[in-house]
Amino acid sequence: MQTIFNAELRLFPIFEEGGYEASWFSAAQGAKDAQRAYDAANGFGIPAGTIIYFAVDVDVTDDQTNATVIPYFRGIAQRMAQLGGKYAVGIYGACHVCSLISAAGLARASFIAGLSTGFAGNLGFALPSNWAFNQIQTLTVGSGSGAVEVDKNVASGRDVGVSSAPQPSGPLAPFFAWLDAIQALAEEWVASGQGSLDLPTGQLVLQYMRFPSYGAGDSVGGNDGGVVKALEWDLVAGVSDVQWIEFASNQGVGRIDSFIEPSHFGAKLDPQHLAASTDSARKFGIEEHLTPNIGDGGGWAGDLYSIVGQWQKETGSVGDPYDWAVSQIGTPDSRNFKTDDFFEDIDALVLGARIRSAPASRTSDLFRDYYSSDASHRFMAAYQLRFGGTPTVLQQVAESAMLDTSNAVLVGFRELLIAKFLGSYSKLTQAQAQRFAKAFADVFSSFLSKE
Repeated sequence: MQTIFNAELRLFPIFEEGGYEASWFSAAQGAKDAQRAYDAANGFGIPAGTIIYFAVDVDVTDDQTNATVIPYFRGIAQRMAQLGGKYAVGIYGACHVCSLISAAGLARASFIAGLSTGFAGNLGFALPSNWAFNQIQTLTVGSGSGAVEVDKNVASGRDVGVSSAPQPSGPLAPFFAWLDAIQALAEEWVASGQGSLDLPTGQLVLQYMRFPSYGAGDSVGGNDGGVVKALEWDLVAGVSDVQWIEFASNQGVGRIDSFIEPSHFGAKLDPQHLAASTDSARKFGIEEHLTPNIGDGGGWAGDLYSIVGQWQKETGSVGDPYDWAVSQIGTPDSRNFKTDDFFEDIDALVLGARIRSAPASRTSDLFRDYYSSDASHRFMAAYQLRFGGTPTVLQQVAESAMLDTSNAVLVGFRELLIAKFLGSYSKLTQAQAQRFAKAFADVFSSFLSKE
């Protein structure tokens, strides 16, 4: 592309994967093709407002156009609108089908397949009023082994084409591109109807991100932690669609092991743990009165329970745990609640709530929005959203996570995590539990004050 631009030439994007067969067209296929075209154009840095021409590279009748091609372009229009209307929709095809689709208000411009002289749709039909390009001749450029056939087109000037395509940049560009790829595959999976669990795309994206360390890997016999760990994540984040994860893995989307979040803290985050905690927050949400639930257990509360078990193992549950807990919560040298764990848990509270409240939104877009603008104020966002926006409520929520017995599932989960370190559960005194809660609240407040 840059070679074209360096030569002071322009290009026009055409999307075609199966538009050369009449059986290709349907509303569902239109939505899928719109997504594929959007992801490709976005990945290439094609500027907003560019017209993408969707190919009808087959000679369709009026009946076929009404039955399948018009629904196909309606599917494209609807999906493009859901994606924010970044790109405009055009049509590539014979004169007549271009005119019909444009008259239906489904194409801004037409690219005429004028060299398809055998198409009935090109015989005796005028150019549509919105024609932008028209193929008129095939030329051979060069000679011998270097000969290349090119189509000569005339342009009306309605579409000036693309003269530059700035590539996505910045340290988070690979992470965002990876999320876009997972999102596109999740939407393809849902559209295919293959999933046995009938999960929404947002949940599928998170499941692939948290694989293999948090649930699915253990479920198929893959990871350390065994069956208990798999059952924990089935409980706190939902049963994984292993077939979907296998499908996505086979498409070569790969893994990103870490990324640097954009705030001045510059924490190095693990997408697997981030996604697991987010999935848990998404599934259970936030209770009306801010009482803890198992969703907290999948994030910040679960990590807090882990250091309780660690403290009990190291000290025999003797003494005041406050200073020890402060040294282990959100610190680089912590064994079970490092700085990155802490940031991932806080981000998960906000991201999980956003995904839960906007299930029709693309999870990849919600992550991009958050890490592009909101992550620098993560502690304030979580403070207002989950902890009541006051020091008193922050302390109360943390204490409830340690002491509340009204949620039997959370109690069982809490005891399970603490017991891992000793082999059996040992109950804290109320005073000790309150000191752990205060340590968490004070560390949280310290980070909040530094934003």
